[in-house]
Amino acid sequence: PNFHDSSRVQWKLESGMAFVVVSFLSASRQTTIRLVRCSSLQHRSTRAGDAAGGIPPRSQGKRRNDEASSSDPRNKLRSLNFRLISAGKQRKLTGVLRVWEELKEVERLSGGSIHRNAYSFNAFIDALIKCNKHDLAEDALAEMERLDITPDTITYNTLLKSCFAGGPEDLERAENLVKKLESSANARPDRVTFNSLLNCYCSAAEIGKAEEIYLHLQNNFEIDSFAASTLVAAYGRRGDRDQVTFALWEQLERDRRILKRTLAPAFYNAACDAYLRCGDVNNALALLQKIYPNADYPDNSNAEPGLNSILSDYANVLCRVRPNVRTTNTLLKAYRDAGVHFAAAVAVVSRMNRDGHSADVVTYSTLVDIISRHGALDEASRLVDAMLDEGKANVLPRTEIFNSLLRGYFINKKGLDCAFATFERMIELHEVRNLKCRPDAVTITTLIDYCAAQNEAGKALALVKSLERTEWGTRILRDHIAVYNALLKCYRAAMMRDSRENSDETNWLGKARLLIKTLENERERRPRPDLVTFNTLLDIAVMNRSFDAANSIYDEMNRRGLGPDTQTFNILIKGCAKARLGMVQAFEWLQEMKDRGISPDEYTFQAMVAVSARSGDAPRALAFFRETELIKQEDIRRRHQSQQEWKLPHPTAYISLMRAYASFAGDEGLETVLRLRDEMLAQNMDVGVTGYATIANAHAERGRLQDVLEVIADMERMDIAFSDTVKFGLIVKGYCKARDTMGAIDFVERNTNKADIVTYNTIIYECIRQNELDPLVRILRIMDKAGIQADRVTNQALAGIMQHAAARLKGLDRSLVSRLLLLAQASQVSAKAFEGGVQESL
Repeated sequence: PNFHDSSRVQWKLESGMAFVVVSFLSASRQTTIRLVRCSSLQHRSTRAGDAAGGIPPRSQGKRRNDEASSSDPRNKLRSLNFRLISAGKQRKLTGVLRVWEELKEVERLSGGSIHRNAYSFNAFIDALIKCNKHDLAEDALAEMERLDITPDTITYNTLLKSCFAGGPEDLERAENLVKKLESSANARPDRVTFNSLLNCYCSAAEIGKAEEIYLHLQNNFEIDSFAASTLVAAYGRRGDRDQVTFALWEQLERDRRILKRTLAPAFYNAACDAYLRCGDVNNALALLQKIYPNADYPDNSNAEPGLNSILSDYANVLCRVRPNVRTTNTLLKAYRDAGVHFAAAVAVVSRMNRDGHSADVVTYSTLVDIISRHGALDEASRLVDAMLDEGKANVLPRTEIFNSLLRGYFINKKGLDCAFATFERMIELHEVRNLKCRPDAVTITTLIDYCAAQNEAGKALALVKSLERTEWGTRILRDHIAVYNALLKCYRAAMMRDSRENSDETNWLGKARLLIKTLENERERRPRPDLVTFNTLLDIAVMNRSFDAANSIYDEMNRRGLGPDTQTFNILIKGCAKARLGMVQAFEWLQEMKDRGISPDEYTFQAMVAVSARSGDAPRALAFFRETELIKQEDIRRRHQSQQEWKLPHPTAYISLMRAYASFAGDEGLETVLRLRDEMLAQNMDVGVTGYATIANAHAERGRLQDVLEVIADMERMDIAFSDTVKFGLIVKGYCKARDTMGAIDFVERNTNKADIVTYNTIIYECIRQNELDPLVRILRIMDKAGIQADRVTNQALAGIMQHAAARLKGLDRSLVSRLLLLAQASQVSAKAFEGGVQESL
């Protein structure tokens, strides 16, 4: 090519070295050449060429000519080594294996003059690891040793990359590789080795061992940004904010001694991300404000005092940090977690483009997520369309972007049909335009969760069936238990809906058990159930009030060695409240939980509050309620958060305690209910329809009808949706507790279309308690005329009074017999018991 067009020549300054970038157009693609004046780089390039092909150094032009014209096997070997590296970068396993076979053929045809060397095996092992074929990489190491090719430090460092998954077997393999390297006569561990081992420990959450390796690096090598970033990211995953701050101070102290005009942002990006993982968006925003001051920041982005002091002391260091694309991406994540309006996020992306930082797919994915969370799904869809129209490879929509869009539909309840249309579009774009947006496990679980929220279990099942008809769908179902866990949650939501509608047409517990049986079938090739699977199944059994089944599920979990964990016991304790098993069983579960070394959390004590309230033990409910407050104070001390940021105990615990005191201790109990309401309002908690209904019930229990009516009027003024059935039931209870059964009957007679069987049962029980037969006959006639069917509670009450009355029929008069016969006719189920009692007495 000729270089006469100076508009295509650009000078740059990078790392203290000047070089020229010349762009020219070839027949097939645009190519960029860097002409570098740096002897050390030329020397490194020469050594790399020697290692690749085992030949003397040559100029680049002559080398290309040799490759094109010469049939020397050594040139062929070198070319194949570079092709091996290229295939590994593309993650093409078939290409890697094909090139490796060609290497073997070159070695065979050379007649012993050319052999695969350490460079060849290192490139092969690296390519296999990039293709996630770790077992083949181990086989390559064994072949290397068989051929008497000594593995070098690069070989072991490359194999350590296969140990980053964080499993126990990965950690064991990493430790064995390092021991093998330390015992080798021809190689020694270097900084890369210990950085890799540090990464292995951090991935396995072995923070203590990771800190030992970090100290070893500190004493024997210079700590680089990779090691510091890896450790601070591990602190973030553990939620240890204090250690994140300490690591930040250490890095600032190191950078203070470096006399560079600019500092790399890698560690500081990792520190901001670690704060976000700790749930501390304020600290993340405060640090970002120092290294990226040109963005808009919310007013509440004040950090804790200790961090503020550090940021002030090292302001001259932080101003030298040069933000990059990942800095902007981290800022967008902080905006998302802080709930900042998406207009600010759009402004940040526009500014980064003006600053010469090209937005990548993570940038747009986070931006789509922010826009979707604010409910602007049309704008999010237009952004995705613009990315498609732009057509640049680095910004083409990927699966993550569509998952953010689906999450937005889910959060904002914008239409299940729209979510499924987006799913179909993902498949079409992948198959037609070959984009990297094929649905993954996150896509499927999000759709199933949305189906659960919309009570569309049928659509969730149809989705799973459709996946079974495709190769990629079958792979998702085979490898991801999270899909089946989401399906079980969908069953649970459907069962809750049926419970509200008093429908028992579908045996959801049976369906859930059948699903588990399918997972355990070896021929189906499905993932094995995990702890989440059994916890969800246990919750379904408890909600179905199948407590024997719940106990058997718990025993099965123990046999499989799956937990139990805190959530398991919370479900079991919650079941005690549903089953009215009383405090004894709940205390047994709580004690077993402690015996296993599992610490109760706030939800455990909230469940104990509910059990105590259901058992009528208000003082004990209050004691457990105070336990949740102690947990709150401990969390505040541990996280150094302000009290206003924590909403413990949860509103559910408040309402459970209010229910306990609603019918306890007379006026004192009512005062406690009102005090709990005031506490919730003071903490900006939503009392909600359940809370206000409980307050109205507390007034009704004490016969304070006027107060009941005032609470109902307040709810209507606040636009709190309130069922007419519950509303009239509370009014009727107020009448009955005030011993005004005739007033209750008159009220029901005026509103027969709004009273349910519970309301009628309230009046029936009050009539029985006051021995008022005439009102009892009247309410039964009204009930019959309204077409309300007696339930089990009604029949038990009437059967009891019939037997009691019949046993006392010694001196009969016709008026009493007539009234009792009317009563018997009104309750056909109880008539037989009445007649039997009369015959026995006569």
